[in-house]
Amino acid sequence: AVETNEKVAIEEEPVVEIEPIVVENPTIDYVRSSKIAELKRDCNKAITNGVDIKLSDGETRHFSMSLEDQINLLTMAYLSDESVYSTEDMKTIIAETNAFKNSHIAKFKQLKNHVNYLNTIQEVSAVNYHEEV
Repeated sequence: AVETNEKVAIEEEPVVEIEPIVVENPTIDYVRSSKIAELKRDCNKAITNGVDIKLSDGETRHFSMSLEDQINLLTMAYLSDESVYSTEDMKTIIAETNAFKNSHIAKFKQLKNHVNYLNTIQEVSAVNYHEEV
Protein backbone atom coordinates (compact mmCIF):
# COMPACT_ATOMS: atom_id res chain seq x y z
CA ALA A 1 0.00 0.00 0.00
CA VAL A 2 2.87 2.39 0.79
CA GLU A 3 4.56 1.93 -2.56
CA THR A 4 1.34 2.41 -4.54
CA ASN A 5 -0.05 5.17 -2.28
CA GLU A 6 -3.18 3.09 -1.62
CA LYS A 7 -5.34 3.72 1.39
CA VAL A 8 -5.17 0.94 3.92
CA ALA A 9 -8.61 -0.27 4.92
CA ILE A 10 -8.98 -1.65 8.40
CA GLU A 11 -12.22 -3.17 9.51
CA GLU A 12 -13.27 -1.41 12.68
CA GLU A 13 -14.85 -3.59 15.32
CA PRO A 14 -18.53 -2.75 15.70
CA VAL A 15 -19.54 -0.95 18.86
CA VAL A 16 -21.65 -3.26 20.93
CA GLU A 17 -23.92 -1.71 23.51
CA ILE A 18 -23.86 -3.75 26.67
CA GLU A 19 -26.49 -3.43 29.33
CA PRO A 20 -24.94 -2.37 32.61
CA ILE A 21 -24.52 -5.08 35.18
CA VAL A 22 -26.01 -4.10 38.50
CA VAL A 23 -23.91 -5.25 41.41
CA GLU A 24 -25.69 -5.10 44.76
CA ASN A 25 -22.67 -4.47 46.98
CA PRO A 26 -19.72 -3.59 44.76
CA THR A 27 -16.25 -3.59 46.24
CA ILE A 28 -13.91 -0.65 45.83
CA ASP A 29 -11.75 -2.82 43.55
CA TYR A 30 -14.74 -3.58 41.31
CA VAL A 31 -15.68 0.10 41.09
CA ARG A 32 -12.06 1.09 40.37
CA SER A 33 -11.82 -1.51 37.60
CA SER A 34 -15.10 -0.35 36.05
CA LYS A 35 -14.06 3.32 36.26
CA ILE A 36 -10.69 2.64 34.62
CA ALA A 37 -12.44 0.78 31.76
CA GLU A 38 -14.79 3.77 31.35
CA LEU A 39 -11.87 6.22 31.31
CA LYS A 40 -10.06 4.11 28.71
CA ARG A 41 -13.15 4.14 26.45
CA ASP A 42 -13.46 7.91 26.86
CA CYS A 43 -9.76 8.38 26.05
CA ASN A 44 -10.01 6.25 22.92
CA LYS A 45 -13.12 8.13 21.81
CA ALA A 46 -11.42 11.50 22.33
CA ILE A 47 -8.43 10.36 20.26
CA THR A 48 -10.43 8.84 17.40
CA ASN A 49 -12.65 11.93 17.16
CA GLY A 50 -9.55 13.66 15.84
CA VAL A 51 -7.94 17.06 15.99
CA ASP A 52 -8.05 20.37 14.10
CA ILE A 53 -4.68 21.52 12.72
CA LYS A 54 -3.76 24.84 11.14
CA LEU A 55 -1.63 24.30 8.02
CA SER A 56 0.80 26.53 6.13
CA ASP A 57 -1.97 27.97 3.94
CA GLY A 58 -3.61 29.39 7.09
CA GLU A 59 -6.55 27.02 6.82
CA THR A 60 -7.52 24.70 9.66
CA ARG A 61 -8.37 21.14 8.72
CA HIS A 62 -9.82 18.35 10.83
CA PHE A 63 -7.86 15.10 10.97
CA SER A 64 -9.73 12.03 12.09
CA MET A 65 -7.68 9.68 14.22
CA SER A 66 -9.33 6.31 13.72
CA LEU A 67 -6.84 3.44 13.55
CA GLU A 68 -7.25 3.38 9.76
CA ASP A 69 -6.63 7.14 9.56
CA GLN A 70 -3.51 6.86 11.71
CA ILE A 71 -2.05 4.18 9.42
CA ASN A 72 -2.96 6.15 6.30
CA LEU A 73 -1.36 9.25 7.81
CA LEU A 74 1.91 7.35 8.19
CA THR A 75 1.62 6.22 4.57
CA MET A 76 1.10 9.84 3.48
CA ALA A 77 4.17 10.90 5.50
CA TYR A 78 6.27 8.27 3.73
CA LEU A 79 5.07 9.57 0.36
CA SER A 80 4.80 13.25 1.35
CA ASP A 81 6.40 14.51 -1.86
CA GLU A 82 3.56 12.81 -3.78
CA SER A 83 0.69 13.69 -1.42
CA VAL A 84 -1.70 16.62 -1.35
CA TYR A 85 0.19 18.11 1.61
CA SER A 86 3.61 19.69 1.48
CA THR A 87 6.50 18.20 3.42
CA GLU A 88 6.24 21.14 5.84
CA ASP A 89 2.54 20.46 6.39
CA MET A 90 3.14 16.73 6.80
CA LYS A 91 5.69 17.47 9.53
CA THR A 92 3.12 19.69 11.25
CA ILE A 93 0.35 17.11 10.86
CA ILE A 94 2.50 14.27 12.22
CA ALA A 95 3.82 16.34 15.13
CA GLU A 96 0.41 17.68 16.14
CA THR A 97 -1.47 14.40 15.79
CA ASN A 98 1.24 12.64 17.84
CA ALA A 99 1.13 15.37 20.51
CA PHE A 100 -2.68 15.19 20.56
CA LYS A 101 -2.68 11.42 20.99
CA ASN A 102 0.11 11.47 23.57
CA SER A 103 -1.65 14.14 25.65
CA HIS A 104 -4.78 11.99 25.85
CA ILE A 105 -2.77 8.90 26.75
CA ALA A 106 -0.98 10.87 29.50
CA LYS A 107 -4.32 12.17 30.77
CA PHE A 108 -5.70 8.61 30.93
CA LYS A 109 -2.65 7.42 32.87
CA GLN A 110 -2.95 10.33 35.30
CA LEU A 111 -6.65 9.62 35.86
CA LYS A 112 -5.97 5.89 36.27
CA ASN A 113 -3.36 6.64 38.95
CA HIS A 114 -5.78 9.05 40.62
CA VAL A 115 -8.55 6.42 40.67
CA ASN A 116 -6.18 3.86 42.18
CA TYR A 117 -5.27 6.36 44.91
CA LEU A 118 -8.88 7.09 45.96
CA ASN A 119 -10.32 5.24 48.93
CA THR A 120 -14.10 5.40 48.59
CA ILE A 121 -16.59 4.22 45.99
CA GLN A 122 -18.13 7.71 45.92
CA GLU A 123 -14.78 9.35 45.13
CA VAL A 124 -13.99 6.84 42.38
CA SER A 125 -17.48 7.11 40.88
CA ALA A 126 -17.17 10.89 40.68
CA VAL A 127 -14.06 10.83 38.43
CA ASN A 128 -14.82 12.05 34.91
CA TYR A 129 -12.49 11.97 31.89
CA HIS A 130 -13.53 15.46 30.82
CA GLU A 131 -12.70 17.11 34.14
CA GLU A 132 -9.30 17.97 35.56
CA VAL A 133 -7.89 15.96 38.46
